[in-house]
Amino acid sequence: MTYPFSDLPQRHFKLIMADPATRFAAGTKGRPQHYPRMSDHEIAALPVGDLAHPDGCWLLLWVTSPKLYRPKGARTKLSPQEIAAAWGFRYSGRAFVWVKTERAECDPLVVFPRGGLFMGQGYTTRKNAEDCLLFRKGSPKRKSASVHEVILSPVREHSRKPDEAYRRAMQYADGPHLELFSRESRAGWTTWGNEATKFDEAAA
Repeated sequence: MTYPFSDLPQRHFKLIMADPATRFAAGTKGRPQHYPRMSDHEIAALPVGDLAHPDGCWLLLWVTSPKLYRPKGARTKLSPQEIAAAWGFRYSGRAFVWVKTERAECDPLVVFPRGGLFMGQGYTTRKNAEDCLLFRKGSPKRKSASVHEVILSPVREHSRKPDEAYRRAMQYADGPHLELFSRESRAGWTTWGNEATKFDEAAA
């Protein structure tokens, strides 16, 4: 098996953010296949733990609601905690919850943005939030104790995360910083993925 991270410019990172391209069950409501997906076990088999800095490393793992837990008896599915554990990380809590809005103009002085909340798909309630879970390997240092959990930010292209999440991640921990399954080049970050420059033109 070819080592998947051989093209990275360095070997170790103090913070890793990942948005794995996981597969959903066939017929999952409202989820077109925008790019090649991997099974949970394929993702868990990636040697992500090798990229952790010897002094300690934080892992920020994006998770949608259907993937928060492994359904009972679902042998082909893994929970985020199981995937992170396979990489050698232990659970620390929730880093961020992204509350998705409809408009780019948000007033930070009000609880909800003027444009209203985004309404996504869902078998139960309609989804308008996404979690980013926090894990650690070793004893990484926290750079700031003032990083807030809730991010109010508009929905953009499919799978594109809010810029504020990256700013807060850099406030939370010193680099080097790495984004796995990245779709946009970003100052201060090393990026990895088969679509790592997908949103570069939109960000320009």
